[in-house]
Amino acid sequence: MCQSYFQRKDFSRKFLTPVSMLKETEWNALKDIQNQITSKTVSIMFGRVFLKLLRKKVAKHILFPKSDFDCIDAEIVLTTSMVELLCNHTQENILSLFICYGCLEGYKNQLGHECMTYSNEQRISEYGDLAIVHMDWDKLVADFVNRNIQILYYMSEIFINKLNMNVLIENAKQMYVAKDSFLIF
Repeated sequence: MCQSYFQRKDFSRKFLTPVSMLKETEWNALKDIQNQITSKTVSIMFGRVFLKLLRKKVAKHILFPKSDFDCIDAEIVLTTSMVELLCNHTQENILSLFICYGCLEGYKNQLGHECMTYSNEQRISEYGDLAIVHMDWDKLVADFVNRNIQILYYMSEIFINKLNMNVLIENAKQMYVAKDSFLIF
C-alpha cells in the first residue's frame, strides 16, 4: 500500500487517499510469504527453545529411560494435553492482544464492536500467529509438567524429539476455532 502526499508552502504534508499498487495475485504471493515466514519462525522457536525448556523441566522430575520403549498411550495423552494447553495459552494471548476499536471509541451499537462480532476463526486468523509468538514458554512448560506429573515417567527423549510443533499448533488453532461452536448452543 502506497500513500502519496504533497508538501505545502509551510512545509506541512497533506496525505492523499491511499492507493494500492499491487494486484490480487501479488497480495496473495505476499500472504504466502508471510505464512512461510511464520511457519519457519514457529518451527525454530518451538522446535528449539520450547523443546529445550521441556527437556530441562522434565529432567528435574525423572531421568529419561535408556531403552527405546515408548508407552503409546502415555504419548497420546501427553500430545492431547499439549494441544489443549497450546489452545488455552493461545486463547489467553489473543484476549490480551485483541483490540476492539468499538470499545476504544465507545460505540453504542454492539455491531460496531469486534469483541462482539468476531468469531474465533476471525480472531485466530488475525491474531493467532501473534498470540503464538508471544507465548510464555516457561509458563507453558510448567503447566504441561504440572498437568501430567503422574505420567511424566513414561515420557521419553524419543517422544520429545518426535514432537512436531507445527502440527500441534495447527491442531490447537483448530481446537480454538471449534470452541466457537460450543458457545452457540
